[in-house]
Amino acid sequence: MNINDAWSSRSSVYNFNPNENIINTLEFRKVIDIFSSNMLSKNNKFPYGLDIIGWQNKELRNFIYAKTQSLHDLKPNPQTLAPVIITFTILDKNEIDMGLMEIGMAAMGLVQLLHAHGFKTGLCGCVNAKEEIAKKIAGKGSTYLILGIGIENRVRNPIAIDPFTDDLAYLDKAQIHPKPYPKIKFHP
Repeated sequence: MNINDAWSSRSSVYNFNPNENIINTLEFRKVIDIFSSNMLSKNNKFPYGLDIIGWQNKELRNFIYAKTQSLHDLKPNPQTLAPVIITFTILDKNEIDMGLMEIGMAAMGLVQLLHAHGFKTGLCGCVNAKEEIAKKIAGKGSTYLILGIGIENRVRNPIAIDPFTDDLAYLDKAQIHPKPYPKIKFHP
C-alpha cells in the first residue's frame, strides 16, 4: 500500500478479530524491525519505552483492560482487547514534556507503517492508572498511550471478547466513532 492510501484509509478500530494472532507473524515482525531501526526522536533521547504484549499473559492484559476507559462512558476501552497492544511508557518523570511529544511522533509513525502493511490500529489514551500499568510492565514510569493492533472484525454487529468472562461482548454504538476531520486554516 502506498503512503497516500495508508494515510487516507486510517481510522481507529474498536473491534478486532479475536482469532487473528499476529504477534508472531513475519509481516508484524518486519514492521517492528523497520520501525525500531528508523524510530523518530528529538535529539535521539528516547525518553520512553515500548512494550509489545500479546495474549500470552492473560492476567496482565485483563489488568490493562480494566485500567482504561472509553471516551463516552466508564467502561474499559475495547481497543485494548486487540490481539497485540504496544504500550508507550515515559520512564523518567523529569522527561514528561519531551516524552509526550516523542510518544506522539513515534505512535503516528508506527500507525502509518502498520496500516501500510495491512494492520488496523486503535489508540487508547484514556489510561486511568498510568503508574500502575507502567510498574506492572516496565517496573517504573507512567504509561500514557496504548496502541491496539490487529485485523478489523467486520461482522455486522461489532463484537469483542470480554477478558473477564471469555464471552462475546457486544459494543455499544457509542463506542464506534466516525472519522473526524481537524479544523485547518491557511494564513497566507
